[in-house]
Amino acid sequence: MFFILTLLFFQNSAYATTNVGADTNATNGDDYNFTADATLTIGNGVSLGSTSGISVNTAVDNNGTVTITNSTGTTTIPGTIGIDAGDIDVKNVIINTTQSVLFQSDVFVFPNFNFSADGTAILASGVGIADSGGSGTTDVLTSTASQGTLTLQGSNVMDRDVGGAGARLKQINVTGSGSSAGRNVFTNGMDLDGNVFSAAAYNQSPASSGTLAIDISSATSYGNIALTGNATVGANTTVNANVQGYVRSGSTLTIVNGNAGVGVVANLPVTDNSAVLTFTPNSAAGADLTLTVSSNYNTSGGSNNPAADVLKNIDSGGASGDMANVLAALQMASAGDVDKAVNSMDPDVSRGTVDGSSEMLNQFLDTVGARLGYARSGVVGSSGIATGDMFHGIGFWIQGFGNHSDQGTRHGVEGYQANVFGTAIGADKLLSPKFRLGLAGGYAYGDVNSKSVGRPETDVNSFQGVIYGSYDIKGARLEEKNPAASVPSEKNDSLYVDGLFAFSHNNYDSSREVFLGSSTRTANSDYNGQQYSTKWELGYTLPNSFWQDIRVTPFTSLQYSYLHLHSYTEKNAGALNLHVEGSGYNTMEQGLGAKVARPIVSKKLGTFIPSLKATWLLDYWAEKHETTASFTGGGSSFTTSGAKPSRNGLISGAEIIFLTHGRSTLTANYDWELRDEFSGHSYYLTGRVDF
Repeated sequence: MFFILTLLFFQNSAYATTNVGADTNATNGDDYNFTADATLTIGNGVSLGSTSGISVNTAVDNNGTVTITNSTGTTTIPGTIGIDAGDIDVKNVIINTTQSVLFQSDVFVFPNFNFSADGTAILASGVGIADSGGSGTTDVLTSTASQGTLTLQGSNVMDRDVGGAGARLKQINVTGSGSSAGRNVFTNGMDLDGNVFSAAAYNQSPASSGTLAIDISSATSYGNIALTGNATVGANTTVNANVQGYVRSGSTLTIVNGNAGVGVVANLPVTDNSAVLTFTPNSAAGADLTLTVSSNYNTSGGSNNPAADVLKNIDSGGASGDMANVLAALQMASAGDVDKAVNSMDPDVSRGTVDGSSEMLNQFLDTVGARLGYARSGVVGSSGIATGDMFHGIGFWIQGFGNHSDQGTRHGVEGYQANVFGTAIGADKLLSPKFRLGLAGGYAYGDVNSKSVGRPETDVNSFQGVIYGSYDIKGARLEEKNPAASVPSEKNDSLYVDGLFAFSHNNYDSSREVFLGSSTRTANSDYNGQQYSTKWELGYTLPNSFWQDIRVTPFTSLQYSYLHLHSYTEKNAGALNLHVEGSGYNTMEQGLGAKVARPIVSKKLGTFIPSLKATWLLDYWAEKHETTASFTGGGSSFTTSGAKPSRNGLISGAEIIFLTHGRSTLTANYDWELRDEFSGHSYYLTGRVDF
């Protein structure tokens, strides 16, 4: 028991109040009381104690000097220096270090709190520097101009002057709200964060350079200096605006509010962290220091993006809700990120959806056109079924097709990649030896991937139908007993006309990424469209006597198509969802080409017909892709335009047909299409049975 009590006694008396009657070096954990006008030096690794909340006291008012000299780390003084209730001040507090000193309680000192080295004094929230008893005669000074940093963490009160006219502080950092100085403030630099600092007067006119830094959270919440007297902001001062939230364009921010005005030099430089916002200072003598905010969301330096103009108008009118969050993100982003973000807000104008839709229908029509060509070539004939049978002259066929295309960048507009797969099934009948009529239906799936910013992707499901017919001057030879035997003789020549009327219903499932600096949103949409098309082809197979076994068929074609895309509204991207208006696209395309084929008859296997073809295409209208849209988060509608499609194209291809001795036929085909910055590869495989 004796041992335990002894241990407790020593533990409780390890740190005590030490009287300072002569110059003394402080030790860790003790608190001190001046009994004479001596100096207490606080060095490395020393943090004072605080008996009854007091770290340094004095028995006599204006006795003692506290000098902090730590060369590493931060010195912490937890209790007060001096006592307010008894009007007892220490004489001086001197910051004689280049390191930091944290005051966690009030400092009662008279006449000076002084920086003798370029250190930092940190006042915790609620801590003040004052003359005890409230006489308001204590200054915070520096012995050498442009040294000493005062950091105020909130609700800090300084009695009188901070800095002097001949020796300004290096920097004042206001990291919390509600701090003030009783009289004048002289500093080379001020960092207000987002807080208000109050004083009687303010003077920032450094001999070399200084910064008045402010954090701006909104047009109504920002750092500023409120004065009861006048202020001076000199020519060597730079205002640094640090944007931390949405700041409405057109707002005026009063940074220094002087009762008697502010002496501000003209063209005061302003820097900021925003690629979007510009802060223009006032330059009128005797006026408050204000910054007028303007915005420009087109940061690329090129032609204006329509979406950027809409964002600017929204900003000028004042954004709210999620749109305010969007503008805040843009205002705090780099120029490159803003440009990327705004471009990703545009609807896709690569023309991939339009061309992909057309390609699916064209592939379907090409399968039907090929079917008519087979009939004309003698590939489709008749079996030995008796005349009058209900299936006499009818052919049933099924065909699978595909296409892979790549559109590069044209006129600054990025292209797309598309893949199309589908199948078609149909039947036709000879109504007379010269006229054939048929019906076909099909389904196709398309996957379109734009190369533009945001990588828009669209899946297309297309359901198709067509009525087709053909008129051949020479007519069909129904008397043949199988497809191979119905190959025309060498002396046959023929003029033909093919016609098709087609319709497709398309469903589009799209997504695109919208970039906002470090975050990304994904906009999704689901909408429909319809396409109508008619195609006519006129051709003539030259007499075989001129070419021996080779058949040459020059032809010309004309196709008109109209695609209507319904309006739709995106989801999942907040205020940046687009409402896209419906649109329509017309195509009138002329084709001029020739096909060369040569039948090869095998008595054992059947007949092979290899062929080559080439077609030149001309799009008479070549309509560019245009989309009119608006943000669901507000603002007017805007129109974005793509590049005009290439008017000219070339298709070259190869085909081989195999006719069995029975009633079936197999066909394989490949086409290669070339346009400006475009390449497309198409293929199909057909199986057919004729009656």
